[in-house]
Amino acid sequence: MTTDLQSETGASSQPLFYKNPVVLRYETHRKAALKRTGDFGFSAAANAVPLLVSEFGRAVQHYPIVFTDTASPYPLAMLGLRENQNLFIGGPGSWRAGTYVPAYLRRYPFTVANFGDQAGPLLAIDTASERVTEIGRGGDLDPLFEDGGGPSPVTAQAMAFCHAFHQDHLRDEGFGRALLELGLLVQRHAVMQFPDNSRYTLNGFCVVDAEKFRALSDADLLIDWHRRGWISAIDLHLASMNNWETLLLLNAEASTTTGQGVA
Repeated sequence: MTTDLQSETGASSQPLFYKNPVVLRYETHRKAALKRTGDFGFSAAANAVPLLVSEFGRAVQHYPIVFTDTASPYPLAMLGLRENQNLFIGGPGSWRAGTYVPAYLRRYPFTVANFGDQAGPLLAIDTASERVTEIGRGGDLDPLFEDGGGPSPVTAQAMAFCHAFHQDHLRDEGFGRALLELGLLVQRHAVMQFPDNSRYTLNGFCVVDAEKFRALSDADLLIDWHRRGWISAIDLHLASMNNWETLLLLNAEASTTTGQGVA
């Protein structure tokens, strides 16, 4: 079994945040339930998360959008300036008010699983998530299945959300590769100078070379990219570079609140 998260990253290990994703089945999970909570604490140590192209229009308001430095590049929303730092998590586990929450985070602990002999992806859940429990263990719980074996409302909603996410991901698959093949992605690093005179360098990501992108002259290529929404996505990606300043301000705010400097 492979999850669509694994196919997004091209990794053979478990994807980000997921420790034990298994296919959701009534026979196995008829007593399973999900805690009603908007806790995003599971992402507190993530300084970046995968992003769909369809999210660029919302994400550009808050996050630098970059690409992984991998053979099959995919976009990321930068959440912090240092490793293991998410500047958008408050306490307890709440997301910063007024900022967009990437779909990758909103669908957790659900995902989809693919089997070679199946007609389509199946809904899966990370049983290691703190939100997954059993019926009867406290209040504010949503069962995952109805008594007759059908999906509960929360499971049906998760199925629809994960299916839409999976379809968007499939449409995005060629975007990063196309940028790489045309030599439009360049490696970058961000060097931060903080008020306490400390410095930190963030490595391991790529951005679109704006000059090379503007120099593209293949009309058929540009028409195809426009139809796919890739031209707009590149413009939004380039505009999002202004959000590094936002992260610097949030980092300064966090350092003032905790009384700690940046290492």
